[in-house]
Amino acid sequence: MTALAHRVPGRIIVDGDILVNSRKANRTMASLAGYVHQDDLFVGSLTVKEHLTFMARLRMDRRRTNWQRSSRVQELIKELGLLKAQNTRIGIPGQDKSLSGGERKRLAFATEVFPLYFVHTGKLMEELGSMDS
Repeated sequence: MTALAHRVPGRIIVDGDILVNSRKANRTMASLAGYVHQDDLFVGSLTVKEHLTFMARLRMDRRRTNWQRSSRVQELIKELGLLKAQNTRIGIPGQDKSLSGGERKRLAFATEVFPLYFVHTGKLMEELGSMDS
């Protein structure tokens, strides 16, 4: 997956061609492609809303106001069906379970696609498919 997203560390050599739609992929692929890690990297003491607010501060344009960031976070929470869980602590799997598996997957997805979400808002739920299964 790291090779497909052009995120390979410098010491690793990838041999062969990576094609996207029959065209050779280049470094711009890193800004277009993402993937959700198998082991989620969350701060278990944060709530869903706190986590996404933190991501908004990291990934959204710094010229955006706090109101714009907050508005986008709420939009994403609603779109992903996380309204009921927005004030729930994320928790740590195996220690203190707070979110369901599906909620964790949707939050991981939101974390990875946060910058892309606001460019392609209409298709988000179609892309999720059946994440709860």
